[in-house]
Amino acid sequence: MYIQDIPKDSKFWVVRSGDGGMFYDHFVHNSIAAIGHIDAMDFNDQIFSDKDEVVKLVLNYKNTLLEKKESLASASNKAGQVLRFINEMSIGDIIITLDAKRIIVGKITSDPYKDVDSVTLMNVDGSTDEKILKFSLRRKVEWGKVQFREKLPLAINNSFRANQTVFSANEHWKELNHWLSVAFISDGEAYISSRIEQKDGINNFDIAQYSIIINKIEAIAETIVNSGNLNDDKQLLTIFEEKYKELRKYRSFTVTTQQVFLSPGDLWAKTSGSRTKSLLVVCTFLVMFNIQPTFADKNDEIFFENNYDSISLLINKVKDDESFEEVKHGLALKVPAQKLNKKNKPANPQKKSYDDDVEPDDFEGI
Repeated sequence: MYIQDIPKDSKFWVVRSGDGGMFYDHFVHNSIAAIGHIDAMDFNDQIFSDKDEVVKLVLNYKNTLLEKKESLASASNKAGQVLRFINEMSIGDIIITLDAKRIIVGKITSDPYKDVDSVTLMNVDGSTDEKILKFSLRRKVEWGKVQFREKLPLAINNSFRANQTVFSANEHWKELNHWLSVAFISDGEAYISSRIEQKDGINNFDIAQYSIIINKIEAIAETIVNSGNLNDDKQLLTIFEEKYKELRKYRSFTVTTQQVFLSPGDLWAKTSGSRTKSLLVVCTFLVMFNIQPTFADKNDEIFFENNYDSISLLINKVKDDESFEEVKHGLALKVPAQKLNKKNKPANPQKKSYDDDVEPDDFEGI
């Protein structure tokens, strides 16, 4: 699992692929996102490098809509969507599109451009799909894996309620990053995500035990930060027990959790402190599930390797003391797979049947 720092000012966009997602496959299999709002307007690529010219183009588009007797609210809404697509989106931003059943996440890889060539799809029998995408305002996108919408956490589904073709999902930054990155660091804080797959009702004792385990993960991180490169296992275990008692006595844990489930569902947790502590929290959490972390920062990889023995010693102690395997079984507890990482593979553009082009939201590390 890929561990990286995610800035809190990272941007998320949703671009709908036509009415009801009818051009979803055109987006995915041609590595684009596109809108057709200004297809009838006279514009070229050179306009996009001048923000004043873009504003003039959008204003002309808005006035054209008003001349066609659209309401001011509707014309302003559509003009705003064009302005966002051209001026506010940036290369590297996260972009999402969806249809009734599927959702896919990608990264914007180009500035806006105009392309009047129609986009078609080939069926497996060699025929051309009858739906043709003609939207001329486009951006290149590196799309990730297709997911089932029914697998989405409730909080994520709620972020797609807006009716606009183009809109920002930045207010759901935390929920989207939990879903996409699963375990990450942001502004020195650690974020970890679990999936509860139990469908027969959740035992409250298992939830309570799992909360204790997460608290102890923070105690492990505090212990390793404060003990340096201590090589005495017995002494390290003693320091850990004392640290956990101290955190419990003074209620000084920083762990906060957000439970987004009935059954099944999600449990998200965050801890605060130094970045070193947060890196230890994330790594310890993954080691507990036997997941091998990889790192965006080479120094993080070296730090993990240097502390792996201490992490393993302490988390194995916690797993034994708190009956982690029983808790995991009782909750059907898993770590979700990341949806977007450094090896974000574009969708396969080869000929295929597009009706069932969905990859399951499977899990890794269990």
